[in-house]
Amino acid sequence: MGALGATMGQNVGNGIVYAISAAKQIAYNVPKRVIIYKLMGIISLLGLFGMLLPDFIQVILFIFTPPVVFLLLFVGGFLGRQDFKKYKKLRKLENEGSPQDVDELISHLSDRHPETRYAALYGIQSICEDTPGKLLKHTSHDRESLASTLVGHLSETDEDILQSCSGAIKWLARDYGEMFVSHSKTIAQHIESPHAAVQVNIVIALGNIAQFDHEHSSAYAKALSPAVKDLDSEVRKAAAATLGKLHCSESVKMLEYLVDNETAPDVIQEARNSLEQLRNQTTA
Repeated sequence: MGALGATMGQNVGNGIVYAISAAKQIAYNVPKRVIIYKLMGIISLLGLFGMLLPDFIQVILFIFTPPVVFLLLFVGGFLGRQDFKKYKKLRKLENEGSPQDVDELISHLSDRHPETRYAALYGIQSICEDTPGKLLKHTSHDRESLASTLVGHLSETDEDILQSCSGAIKWLARDYGEMFVSHSKTIAQHIESPHAAVQVNIVIALGNIAQFDHEHSSAYAKALSPAVKDLDSEVRKAAAATLGKLHCSESVKMLEYLVDNETAPDVIQEARNSLEQLRNQTTA
């Protein structure tokens, strides 16, 4: 019966292989060799487990394994095809979509597949770029719920998702920063993201939001402190440019720090420009 148990294990393992083959239409970010190695390990463990079971249990499992695997294959294949159709449609919207498609893009932000969420966020960012009013004009969602949804996706871990999400927030905050004032502290928590492009978007977004919340300019300037000392010069440059929009003593202190301690010429120049901008506005 040990051979029977091993066969049962192989059948289950093969079922897993077929299920993944049915669903592999989705472009997961996992190398195929990793999947193969894991499947080989699963098949080996199932075979070993089958040989250790009592004979009557092996017989029961041998009888019921094929229909269960078939059902899993059928369901997995159906769901895989549905997911793939949805993913392809979003990719088309990502490249050819119009503002009229924004509600459909938003509806996919809660999808279980990160690739689908990324395609939806990328499409939203593309609509927002340069003219964010197009998005608000064509969506049926109120601004507060849209802001909450976008900010919620900043807690994701996928770099592409974070970059598109922070980019959409940056563009919307430029013209409609009041949407994000109540979320400013949450947004500021992501200023130390491990991804420089995301950090730059967050820095610019905070500067944009601050224009709609002048009473708290000092708090926004303090929130930019980690960016001023970041290892990436692009992040420091973005911080220097943003501080020039925040009229408070904290901004002046951090800009003076950059002028005195910075090593990157373009960051120094940006800090000097921002300092001059603040001083001119003070004397005007």
